[in-house]
Amino acid sequence: VLFLPAESLFSAALEGDPELIVWAASKRIMLATPASLIALLRSVSVSWQQYAQTENAVRIVAEAQEFYNRVMILMGHWLKVGSALSSAVRSYNDAVGSYQQKVRPSGERLLVLGVRGGDKPLVALEPVEGTLRQLPAATADAPNSDLENAADDK
Repeated sequence: VLFLPAESLFSAALEGDPELIVWAASKRIMLATPASLIALLRSVSVSWQQYAQTENAVRIVAEAQEFYNRVMILMGHWLKVGSALSSAVRSYNDAVGSYQQKVRPSGERLLVLGVRGGDKPLVALEPVEGTLRQLPAATADAPNSDLENAADDK
């Protein structure tokens, strides 16, 4: 940028060489008067702001992608935990049923026959009731298989 401190200097230079602007542009020189310099500086300022905003938007997109990947992994873990809890409840209830139907009656028959049981009675066990709260159904953008695969990743 070649600053000319007065508009009259710029006019005089153009009178002396009408091709001055073209020549300066070919050499990547911008002739600036006080009025055009202010406009130029404002344009540069806006460009820098837009560049900074673009860089920030790129960083936000990267962080959002990383966050989404982490959520997918976490959801995969939750699916595994839910499945394991359901399996544990089923196994517990199966064991309670076996105890109530097979083991406890045999123990009570032994007590009737005189086997010393001490002061500890055969307790009745109750199955666990209720169901686990399910995760929401997967959307087309995040199918369950992706969630399950994500849990395997970490």
